[in-house]
Amino acid sequence: MFRDWVNKAEGSRFKPEANRYALYVSKACPWANRCLHFLSLKGLEHAIDVYSVHPTWGDTKPQVDGHRGWHFAEEGANVPGVTTDGLNGCKTMR
Repeated sequence: MFRDWVNKAEGSRFKPEANRYALYVSKACPWANRCLHFLSLKGLEHAIDVYSVHPTWGDTKPQVDGHRGWHFAEEGANVPGVTTDGLNGCKTMR
């Protein structure tokens, strides 16, 4: 399990650096919303990229199985609060 903190404090193991960290969220998730608020409170918006999926689930691989999961916005689509996955280029996330 990975668990650690990005911290501005002296001696911190993980310093905030632009283009180094990414946070994947669904705004339908209370935990993810708390992460977004904390990111803002700590002033780390400049250092951590945020990628947000559509708040409702959809089929991720309908040709393979019936699993449902999160969907990113299609390139060029204007869906409020939903982004493309600019880091890995994923269309869906399980």
